[in-house]
Amino acid sequence: MNWRRHTLLIAIPVLFLCNIATAQTGNGANAEYQEIHPDQDLPKTFVCPPAGSFGDVSLHIVVDTKGNVSEVKALNGPEKLIPSAEACARTWKYDHAPAAPVTKDVLIRYDFRDCRAAESQRGELQYSWSLRDRNNLALASVDGEEPPPLPYPEDERKAGAVGRMFLSVSLNMDGTVKDVHVLQGLTPKLNDAVMGRLRPLKFKLLEGVSELQLQQLFFQVNFHATCPVQTVMNIE
Repeated sequence: MNWRRHTLLIAIPVLFLCNIATAQTGNGANAEYQEIHPDQDLPKTFVCPPAGSFGDVSLHIVVDTKGNVSEVKALNGPEKLIPSAEACARTWKYDHAPAAPVTKDVLIRYDFRDCRAAESQRGELQYSWSLRDRNNLALASVDGEEPPPLPYPEDERKAGAVGRMFLSVSLNMDGTVKDVHVLQGLTPKLNDAVMGRLRPLKFKLLEGVSELQLQQLFFQVNFHATCPVQTVMNIE
């Protein structure tokens, strides 16, 4: 079961075990900072400008005798992230200043994580364009090209529309949608938007499936509100 990523489990009778990809909406903003200590020799304080996307940037830096980063050069990484990474490194301050300037290679990882909806800068959705039965067996998948990503309006996200949406879908034997309704919803606007995307779809049925098996299939969407986070690591 493939999931989309475009910046789960609930107590209704289906267990979804799957590989996850997600869908993203929103803009980058002020990032938080997380430390990983491979050798306890990381900058103590700094301020990083927002990047607004995912990726890793490796840097070659020079730390002077005051513990400040005096030189920075990007070694590799996404071109759009390099200016932010270099600007970030120039603000670093090391607690244990060397007796003479030293060089080292470091990596900045840009990512997003779940956070308070009102503070979030991006929405991420997890879902699959397939329908499953109560035993988690995929009985139908979208026939033809994959539909556009499901919507996640910023105003809904900021207002706290996060969590799982769970829908029941019944199909005709030709793969068209007979009926769809929400078993567990979030907001009327999001509920209507997802149902509206499902109704016109046509599904390819698993060979040998019966009409009875198509009367209650399940579709699930996870809505996440996320904030940017930056992690600094030494390259060993």
